[in-house]
Amino acid sequence: MFKSLLTFFVGLTAVAAMAGTITVSSPTNGTFLGRTNTFRFTITGSFAQARVVVRVISETDSNRSFTFQQDFNPNVDRQIEGSIPINFSETTPEGQYRMEVRVTEPNNTYNQPNITGLTVDVVQPRFRDTTPISGAFVRGDVPIIVNLEERNLELWRVQVNSQDIPNNTGATSNINVLWSTGSIQTDGAQTISIRVEDKANNVSNRSVNVTVDRRAPSTTVLSPTSTRFRPSATIPVLINFVDQFQNSILFQNVDVLVKDMSDRTLSRVARLGTNQNGSTLQWTGRIRSRGLPRQFKLVVSAVDRAGNPAATQTVIVNLR
Repeated sequence: MFKSLLTFFVGLTAVAAMAGTITVSSPTNGTFLGRTNTFRFTITGSFAQARVVVRVISETDSNRSFTFQQDFNPNVDRQIEGSIPINFSETTPEGQYRMEVRVTEPNNTYNQPNITGLTVDVVQPRFRDTTPISGAFVRGDVPIIVNLEERNLELWRVQVNSQDIPNNTGATSNINVLWSTGSIQTDGAQTISIRVEDKANNVSNRSVNVTVDRRAPSTTVLSPTSTRFRPSATIPVLINFVDQFQNSILFQNVDVLVKDMSDRTLSRVARLGTNQNGSTLQWTGRIRSRGLPRQFKLVVSAVDRAGNPAATQTVIVNLR
């Protein structure tokens, strides 16, 4: 009788010794899962190769599930520190999921952890309207404004030339950061970088290339000059605008007016064409002098794309 009881208790001890434990460190309850995730765990009490099976199951449709598995061997201390990639595609249905974890090992038993409240989010944050746009010319204080589409936003970060600027992080769906170009020593190309991350570690990046331009363009009126014209003449107008960067002056930002000597506007000079040659914009037009006073003014103004105004040029035109 004593021998039978002893054998029974030894058997119970052996069974107890063969019970393993798996502890999940990631993800935890309430975690967001993106396209790329890692399941991390620790196993104790393993005696042989163990197979870890992870099932991610939709809370709204139990037939929708994803299974990931991998085999692991214990170390000399009968422990396993392991991880399994849990990756989804951009077509994976988003929503609420739970995770079931099962371990199988010959002649061993394990607990069965469940992780709940998981949110699968495989859509990267989207950029909507962005100001400034690539190719813009800027100066002074530049508002960087971006509208984001992301319901699980974690963090955004704005940098210029890979350097932080004041107030450059946040977690709102609207980015509104003021960048002062005063710290830029030399005018020229600059890169605004915007990084957005959601709670599922989906990341989107956008780069905006702009040009800092703080120098005003110059204006030269080549025609007309002080020469007198016949009252019925068609007077050619030829003007050169020079800035420090190519394409920094648009013809839409050029204004050529005919004014009387009291500075009253009589007409706007008709533009015939423009020609861009390097950093020079050549503007051509014409004035029909019929009906104009014997003396009038040609007044030329321009603003470059960064908002720097050229000095206004005035030419007195006399009709015989």
